[in-house]
Amino acid sequence: YATKLHTLEITSTKNAVRSLPASLRLARNLRIVRINNIPLQSFPSELLYAKKMKLLDLTGNRFMKGVLPQSINQLRSLEILDLADTMVDGSWADGSSMQRAFANVPLREIS
Repeated sequence: YATKLHTLEITSTKNAVRSLPASLRLARNLRIVRINNIPLQSFPSELLYAKKMKLLDLTGNRFMKGVLPQSINQLRSLEILDLADTMVDGSWADGSSMQRAFANVPLREIS
């Protein structure tokens, strides 16, 4: 069923979600992903397989401290990356700016 998934929404659950299932890598047709206010332990690398993703909303996820993995720029179809209320500072681990890598992506907010 993961291969048919187009939208994924996970928001504030009572049962703390610590990671996403590895089978999410099969969801290559994902277009819209909203994962909000979930205490994930790290950036969900399973999402990097969703090459058709247009919207990635990680609002309120404090698991991201300072930087995102640079491999996120592989999401070439991405149009909106929403990082509101996160701890991402807008740079990669090597200190270079995310803005340059995502010149064609209308970043809503990086805080």
